[in-house]
Amino acid sequence: MLGSVLFLIYINDLATDIYNKSVLNFADDTKIFAVCNDKQECAVLQNDITKLEKWANVWQMKFNVDKCKTMHLGHGNIKSEYWLDNKVSDSTHSEKDLGIWITDNMKLECQTTEACKKANRMLKLIKRTIVHKDQHILVALYKSLVCLQKTASRVLLLCLVAKIRER
Repeated sequence: MLGSVLFLIYINDLATDIYNKSVLNFADDTKIFAVCNDKQECAVLQNDITKLEKWANVWQMKFNVDKCKTMHLGHGNIKSEYWLDNKVSDSTHSEKDLGIWITDNMKLECQTTEACKKANRMLKLIKRTIVHKDQHILVALYKSLVCLQKTASRVLLLCLVAKIRER
């Protein structure tokens, strides 16, 4: 617990020099985002990424460049490349973040598919392991194991959408 608090204090000034102030931190995970409709806005975002990289070098905390990804959202996106530690970040169409699948088209197909797969795995687990298949036991297991998964994903997704809209 103390280690987590000290880490948060340590990275508290991470986004102080960032121009667009669109930096999200969760534990050791950092996201930066911006609306980029032209090359100048892309250059501003690249400058912010460079500032994050300089901060990391000063505080001897390197970003894991292999895990850094770029996701381009929107129809008119110019899909610029962004550099971190002299390497172009990989582009991705979908990414899992805090249990939620985000796609570049912002559709819920991937999230829905994964939630269904997880729910089906839980149903198979119940079917395989429960010997006495009493209706009350099965309903209780379904509500606690299967429905809980769907509800948790839905709540996380709604929180993420609300966070994006407030920016």
